[in-house]
Amino acid sequence: GMDVGQSPPALSLQEGASSTLRCNFSTLADNVQWYLQNPGGRLIHLFYIPSGTKQDGRLNATTVPTERRSSLHISSSQTTDSGTYFCAVAQW
Repeated sequence: GMDVGQSPPALSLQEGASSTLRCNFSTLADNVQWYLQNPGGRLIHLFYIPSGTKQDGRLNATTVPTERRSSLHISSSQTTDSGTYFCAVAQW
């Protein structure tokens, strides 16, 4: 199987603040996704990013597959950014 570690495990953002979440995985992956589960429990898909960098508004995600890591940067956070962020990693 694949081990996935994420830091920080929980994130509490103040409005206007910036933060970066990091995800590390034990084996080479070709399917990396970032999600946000909002306080109401709704799961929101943010990025499919097997490699490279993608941006969507104030969110920026980067995956370096050879280094088995991905990161999600949130800038100028708003109240709508509240919730639990996590990465999902798999091999096809």
